[in-house]
Amino acid sequence: MAYDFELERRALVALSKGDLQAASEVRSDLVAQANWLGKALARYIEALEQGKQPPITITERLVFYRRLQVDLQALISEIPEKPAQPRSIALFCMPKSGSTYLETLLSTYLDLTRRESASSNELSGVGFDPSLWLSAMRTNNSVVRSHSVASLRVLALLTYEDVKPVILVRDIFDALESMVDYHEYRVGSLFGTELGYANFSAEQKRQHTILRYAQYYVDFFVTWISAARKLGWLVLDYDTVTKNPAETVHRIVSYTGVAPARQQDLSAIIDHFKRGIATEAGRQKVRFNVGVAGRGSAFSAAQRQIVRSLYDQFPKIDFSPVDREWRNDRPE
Repeated sequence: MAYDFELERRALVALSKGDLQAASEVRSDLVAQANWLGKALARYIEALEQGKQPPITITERLVFYRRLQVDLQALISEIPEKPAQPRSIALFCMPKSGSTYLETLLSTYLDLTRRESASSNELSGVGFDPSLWLSAMRTNNSVVRSHSVASLRVLALLTYEDVKPVILVRDIFDALESMVDYHEYRVGSLFGTELGYANFSAEQKRQHTILRYAQYYVDFFVTWISAARKLGWLVLDYDTVTKNPAETVHRIVSYTGVAPARQQDLSAIIDHFKRGIATEAGRQKVRFNVGVAGRGSAFSAAQRQIVRSLYDQFPKIDFSPVDREWRNDRPE
């Protein structure tokens, strides 16, 4: 091995620009180079002690290598070590897309701890706290769920941590219909009796849900589907997860590389979970809504048009993965 001064130059340039990520990319190579220097120094010291080479040559090399080693160790100390990839899975899911169901299956089968990345006091439930997410992901044996859109900050964190997320979507109208029920539970717990939502008619609740959440659902799909297609990330949908849970879990295991920590019978876990959610108490425990595909048909044609008008902001995006009738209902 020859000493590579180019590695030092790249690290120094990156540090001078404040680009710690670029510097961290060569840190392991610098450490390997420092180890090589240490071994070379040991060999020269041994040669000097045994008189195998003229003392002046060995002494000059010792001094030169020692200076290199000191400089290199000082450089390495300035570069933050890139954290090793923990045994964790990152889920980014539309709300009411079966995320709790999927999270529970993964945590049970893979022996992972369920963690979230938003404060329980956050009103909409779709916030993203970078510090919470990083802490959760860097904790081994975690499945970390978020409802955040693929913002630049989120994408930067995924890139830096070298995480391939699993993305879960659902038909927008089916998800909104589930949100009609859930909104009263979540927001009501914060506002209590001051919330008039409970007294709305079914039609008013749907209208209110569209006004409050529709743009978010569109933004979630557009940002994540765009990133996923560019970076090759795994996108799943509610129907696949609920109809083929075993196949879904195996796909995630293959995609993330997070394998079961011990021998487990996935079929038995799924059967046990299905028996659990067969009761109302079991469904409430995991907030699992036994809705079926197409439950969003309860929205009127006018309400559906309001939501679809938001699609016009993104003319190049195919919304059919989250809107089954979008192609048929598009105006000529």
